[in-house]
Parts: sequence; C-alpha cells; structure tokens
Amino acid sequence: MNRTTFFAYARRAPFGGRLSQQQVDGLNAILDEAEKRRLSDEETAYVLATAFHETAARMWPIKETQKAGEKSVSDKIVVSRLDNAWAAGKLKQVKKPYWRFDNFGMAWFGRGFAQITHEPNYKKFGIADDPSKALELSTAIRVLFEGMIDGKFTGHKLSDYFGDGKADPEGGRRIVNGTDKARLIAGYYRNFFDSLTAARANKQEAQEASLPDDKPLLESNAIKTIIAAGGGTFVTGLLNAVSNPWAFATVALVAVMAGTGFWLWRSGKLELRR
Repeated sequence: MNRTTFFAYARRAPFGGRLSQQQVDGLNAILDEAEKRRLSDEETAYVLATAFHETAARMWPIKETQKAGEKSVSDKIVVSRLDNAWAAGKLKQVKKPYWRFDNFGMAWFGRGFAQITHEPNYKKFGIADDPSKALELSTAIRVLFEGMIDGKFTGHKLSDYFGDGKADPEGGRRIVNGTDKARLIAGYYRNFFDSLTAARANKQEAQEASLPDDKPLLESNAIKTIIAAGGGTFVTGLLNAVSNPWAFATVALVAVMAGTGFWLWRSGKLELRR
C-alpha cells in the first residue's frame, strides 16, 4: 500500500481536509495491525470507520465524553457528565447507568478505540483489574481487532459481513453496537475503502516507476497504456491533416518510417530502453 496516497485521500474524506499528528499515528497503528492480521481492504476499511466514529474522528484511544482538545479527563468528570446527560434524558437508549463507580471504586464507562463498557466486557480482554489499560495504544489496538475479528463485543464478527464477495457495512455495525448510527458509519467505510483502493493502485504505479532503466521500454505497462489509449488518436490526427498532395506524401513517409521501426524492433534489430 502507498500510504502517502492513502493519507491524501483520507485527509479529504472523512477528515475534511486536516489531519493531526495524533490522527496519523493512530491510523498508522491500525493499518499496521490490519496488515499483520492479513485483513482484506473491506475489513480494514470497516475497522477504520468504527474507530473514526467511536473516537469522534480522533483515531486515538479516548474516554467516553472526552471532548475535542482535552488531552485527558478524570473518571469523576466522565461519570458526572454521563449522569448529567442521563438526567437530561439524552441517554434514552440506556436502561441502567453503567458508568457509575462500583463498591471498589471502578467505573466501567467507555474507553479505547471501540469504547468498551460494562465490567464483563473488560474481563473479556483481561483488563478488568485496571480499566485504564484500554487507553494504552497497544491494548486499545488489541481490543479493537480481537473484538471485531473474534466477535468479543457482541458475538458478531467481521467475517459475518465482509469477505467471500460480500461487503455489508450497514449490517456490520452489529459487530460493535446493534444498528446505532449504522448508515453514518457505512459512509465512513466507503471513504476509507476508496482511500485504500487508491493506495493499492498508486503502489502499482510506484512499482512501475521504480523499474530499472535497462528494462525494454515497450515492456513498460505505462507505455503500453499510452500506445493503446493514444495510438488511435495519433493516427486519426494524421489522416485529418491530409488536405493536399504534399501532406499526403508526408503522412506516407511517416507511415513507412514507423513501419520500418516496428519491424526492426520486432525482429530484435532495434531495442528501445527506458
């Protein structure tokens, strides 16, 4: 993958034209892990889209309610903010407050790339002894990928929605959180998938450009494309230029020279190199 191309495309959408160093670092960490686990571009795009949504575009492990520009926020403030939102009726989908401190002083609100909540979910990933571990980059990456690949979040897996010719980004939301914001996240998925697709194509172009200079010119895919696309236009232009006997003679001479050059090349008597 040509990551320069990936970032150029992703910067425009879904990031709206700007990327911070922290966002770049988070994106690279996710891309590295996706390559290590040999995920398809479809799967990788949905992991990226999930992290984009769950972290409010920051692409870095955060605490629930953590606002843009806040480098850190205490657990007490998070609990207070969630209590206030609950009292204001803004958390209608929540049946029981899960964020409040338990008898041991632990608060099980969302943390990480995928915002895991509730003590049983922290136990699934072996971090119930210290929920703040979900904010460490390496742990957050592990939780994100294990949760989505192995179905540890909800029982639904990436392979249920992507691979073997299928790609269902709206249905894929069930991997993390039912159907909440499924269509919105599917839009992010398409942005990231387009970025990955462009990066793959650009890598092929970069590989072509890095061929040694002693490679025969007409073995270059780029030259083959130019000939295929432009050859017809060139010939048509020459024919259209024929408006008098002198022009006809010029075209005939060019044709003879081109034919002779082609014969010399095909016979091995002439070799063109880059």
